[in-house]
Amino acid sequence: MKSDYNRIIHLGENLISKDSATAEDYILIANTYKSTLENQKALHTLQKGIRKYTNNNELKYNLANIYYKIGENKSCISIIDSLNKIDSLNTRYLILSLKSYQKEKKYKKALDISNRLISIDSSKAVFQYKSAYFLNKLTKQKEALEKINKTIELDSNYLPAYKLAAIIFTKQHKYDTSLYYINKAIDIDPNKIELYRDRGNIYYYKDDTKNALPDLLKYTETDTSDPKSMFKIGICYMDNFDYKKGKEAFRRTYELDSLNYKMSQYLGMMYAEFSQLDSSIYYLEKSYKLIMPDEKIVNMLDKQLSVIYYRNSDYKKAILFYKETQKYEYNVHNDYMIAECYYFLNNYKNALKYYNKLDKMDDSYYKERIDKRKAKIKEELFFDKP
Repeated sequence: MKSDYNRIIHLGENLISKDSATAEDYILIANTYKSTLENQKALHTLQKGIRKYTNNNELKYNLANIYYKIGENKSCISIIDSLNKIDSLNTRYLILSLKSYQKEKKYKKALDISNRLISIDSSKAVFQYKSAYFLNKLTKQKEALEKINKTIELDSNYLPAYKLAAIIFTKQHKYDTSLYYINKAIDIDPNKIELYRDRGNIYYYKDDTKNALPDLLKYTETDTSDPKSMFKIGICYMDNFDYKKGKEAFRRTYELDSLNYKMSQYLGMMYAEFSQLDSSIYYLEKSYKLIMPDEKIVNMLDKQLSVIYYRNSDYKKAILFYKETQKYEYNVHNDYMIAECYYFLNNYKNALKYYNKLDKMDDSYYKERIDKRKAKIKEELFFDKP
C-alpha cells in the first residue's frame, strides 16, 4: 500500500514539475498525501493547483477540507462560504461549513446551515439531530426536543438523539425521563461503555448513589483515568457508609488530578473519618492553597481545618481558622470553640473574654458548660497565687 502511495506521488509530482497536471491530478496527489498523514504537503499541493486553476470549485472544496483537517477553521470558512454563494444547494459544501462553524462554537450559524440541509432533504435523521444539537447549545431546549422526536421518527436507532434527550432532561431535573432515554441508548448499543457513565451520572444527580455506583464502577473499569467519575464513586461510597472504599476512591482521584482543590479536600476529610489527623491536615491545607479566591469555598475549608486542628490538639492554628470562619458568617458555636482553645492553651484571660461574651447571650446550650469552665479557671487561678 505504501509503495502504491509513493508511486502516485512520484508520478503526480513529475506532472506538476512539467506543468502538465490537471486539477484532478492535484486533488489526487493531495488526497494521497492526506492518506499518508502528510497534511502540510497536501495543503501546498492544493494551493499550487488553485494558483493554476483559479476558478476550479473542486480544488477550492478540497483546500477548505484540508484547512478544516489541520484546524485552520477560519480559512476553511472563508473558502466554503464563497462556494455556498456559488452553489447554495450543494450538501457537501453545507456539511463542511456546518462542521467548521461547530468547531468554532458559532452555533447560530451552524443551526442556520443545519436548517438549510433539512430544507434540501428532510428525511435525513442526521440533519434533524444536528439541528437539535445546536438548538440545545443555544438553550432552546423545547425546540431541541421537537427535533429529537423528529430524528427518532426517522431512525429509531439513532443513538446520539437518545443521549442528547437524556442530557436535556437531566438539565431540567427530570431524572426519570432522562433515565428512560439513556436506557434506550444502552439497549441500542450495550457495548458503548460511556453510556454507563452517563446513566451513573443521572442516578448521581438524582441522589440515588446506590444505583449510581455500579454504573460508575463499570465505566471506570475501562476508563481508569477519569477523575470526575472516580470522585463520584467516592461520594457514592460515603453516602452508603463504606468509608474505607470511599477513602480509596478519593486517594485514586487525587492521584489522577492532584491540582484540583476538591480532590485534596475530600481525601483530607476521609482521613479525618479514620482519625488520621496529620494526613487530614496535609490534604486540607493543600486544598486551601489550590482554591481560587472564592469566599464561600475558603470559608468551607476554614471550617473544616478549624475542626481538624482542634481534634489534633493544635489549638493555636484552630483559633486562627475559627476566627477566619467568623469573618464570613458569625456563629456562636465558633466563639465557644475559640474559648475552648484558649482554655486548653491556659490562656485564661482570652478564654474568659469569649466565655463572658457567650454568657451575656444567655444561650442555654452553652451555659452549663461555660459555668463549669469558668469555675475551673477560678480554681486554677486561685491555686496559682503565691
